[in-house]
Amino acid sequence: MVGQKKLLQAATIDVPTPGWWAVKIVVRRDRERVILATKLLIMPAAPRLATIWPFLILPPFAIGLFAVHQTLRHEDGFEMAGLPRRMPQKD
Repeated sequence: MVGQKKLLQAATIDVPTPGWWAVKIVVRRDRERVILATKLLIMPAAPRLATIWPFLILPPFAIGLFAVHQTLRHEDGFEMAGLPRRMPQKD
Protein backbone atom coordinates (compact mmCIF):
# COMPACT_ATOMS: atom_id res chain seq x y z
CA MET A 1 0.00 0.00 0.00
CA VAL A 2 1.22 3.44 -0.91
CA GLY A 3 -0.45 6.29 0.96
CA GLN A 4 0.42 9.96 0.95
CA LYS A 5 -2.50 11.47 2.84
CA LYS A 6 -4.21 10.26 5.97
CA LEU A 7 -7.67 10.12 4.39
CA LEU A 8 -6.65 8.51 1.09
CA GLN A 9 -4.91 5.26 0.35
CA ALA A 10 -3.55 3.96 -2.92
CA ALA A 11 -2.70 0.48 -4.07
CA THR A 12 -0.53 -0.74 -6.91
CA ILE A 13 -1.64 -3.80 -8.81
CA ASP A 14 0.20 -6.01 -11.25
CA VAL A 15 -1.90 -7.02 -14.24
CA PRO A 16 -0.48 -10.17 -15.84
CA THR A 17 -1.95 -9.69 -19.33
CA PRO A 18 -3.46 -6.80 -21.29
CA GLY A 19 -7.15 -6.84 -22.15
CA TRP A 20 -10.48 -6.10 -20.53
CA TRP A 21 -10.53 -6.57 -16.77
CA ALA A 22 -13.48 -6.41 -14.38
CA VAL A 23 -12.74 -4.27 -11.33
CA LYS A 24 -14.74 -4.12 -8.14
CA ILE A 25 -13.88 -1.51 -5.52
CA VAL A 26 -15.46 -1.59 -2.08
CA VAL A 27 -15.17 1.40 0.25
CA ARG A 28 -16.30 1.05 3.86
CA ARG A 29 -16.59 3.52 6.70
CA ASP A 30 -18.29 2.55 9.90
CA ARG A 31 -21.62 1.10 8.74
CA GLU A 32 -21.57 2.70 5.31
CA ARG A 33 -20.43 0.77 2.27
CA VAL A 34 -20.08 1.82 -1.39
CA ILE A 35 -19.30 -0.54 -4.24
CA LEU A 36 -17.97 0.49 -7.63
CA ALA A 37 -17.88 -2.14 -10.35
CA THR A 38 -16.52 -1.35 -13.81
CA LYS A 39 -14.44 -2.72 -16.65
CA LEU A 40 -10.99 -1.40 -17.52
CA LEU A 41 -9.09 -1.81 -20.75
CA ILE A 42 -5.46 -2.53 -19.91
CA MET A 43 -3.13 -1.80 -22.82
CA PRO A 44 0.21 -3.55 -23.33
CA ALA A 45 3.18 -1.62 -22.01
CA ALA A 46 4.94 0.53 -24.59
CA PRO A 47 8.57 -0.32 -25.37
CA ARG A 48 10.96 1.73 -23.26
CA LEU A 49 12.55 3.46 -26.27
CA ALA A 50 9.12 4.52 -27.54
CA THR A 51 8.48 6.32 -24.26
CA ILE A 52 11.80 8.14 -23.91
CA TRP A 53 12.67 9.03 -27.54
CA PRO A 54 11.53 12.68 -27.18
CA PHE A 55 14.02 13.13 -24.34
CA LEU A 56 16.82 11.53 -26.35
CA ILE A 57 16.25 13.71 -29.44
CA LEU A 58 15.99 16.99 -27.51
CA PRO A 59 19.72 17.56 -26.71
CA PRO A 60 20.99 17.09 -30.32
CA PHE A 61 18.14 19.28 -31.59
CA ALA A 62 18.99 22.02 -29.07
CA ILE A 63 22.71 21.86 -29.96
CA GLY A 64 21.91 22.07 -33.68
CA LEU A 65 19.57 25.01 -33.12
CA PHE A 66 22.26 26.79 -31.10
CA ALA A 67 24.83 26.18 -33.86
CA VAL A 68 22.49 27.64 -36.51
CA HIS A 69 21.79 30.62 -34.26
CA GLN A 70 25.49 31.29 -33.72
CA THR A 71 26.25 30.98 -37.44
CA LEU A 72 23.50 33.42 -38.38
CA ARG A 73 24.40 35.79 -35.57
CA HIS A 74 28.05 36.02 -36.60
CA GLU A 75 27.28 36.45 -40.31
CA ASP A 76 24.84 39.27 -39.60
CA GLY A 77 27.20 40.83 -37.06
CA PHE A 78 29.96 41.36 -39.63
CA GLU A 79 27.58 42.96 -42.10
CA MET A 80 26.05 45.26 -39.52
CA ALA A 81 29.49 46.48 -38.40
CA GLY A 82 30.40 47.32 -41.99
CA LEU A 83 33.14 44.72 -42.08
CA PRO A 84 33.58 42.29 -44.96
CA ARG A 85 32.80 38.66 -44.25
CA ARG A 86 36.17 37.51 -45.59
CA MET A 87 39.44 39.24 -45.69
CA PRO A 88 40.36 40.28 -49.25
CA GLN A 89 43.10 38.10 -50.69
CA LYS A 90 46.26 39.76 -51.96
CA ASP A 91 47.80 38.49 -55.15
